[in-house]
Amino acid sequence: MLDVIFVATLIAEVLLGGCVVVSLVRPTLRIWPPPGRDSWQYRLVWTLTGLCAVGLAAVGVLANSLRAWVLCTLAIAWFALPCPEEPSVGSGSLA
Repeated sequence: MLDVIFVATLIAEVLLGGCVVVSLVRPTLRIWPPPGRDSWQYRLVWTLTGLCAVGLAAVGVLANSLRAWVLCTLAIAWFALPCPEEPSVGSGSLA
């Protein structure tokens, strides 16, 4: 079971990396960043990202490793963080 989840997560990671490479090599087939929320690229990227996050957590739990669990929790927290808003020009502060 652990091996299957690990391989599935690894495949999702490789596909996600492949999406970035395709976007760099062929800008007309841009997958990342997605052009909009209603696009197939958006659904593909976030599906793969979700599979990676859940897979990492599952491997951490099933491997019963504290170090793996902490790294997986940090990875999931990283994906869940909202993007910070850029400060307006001339606001005088970064907060």
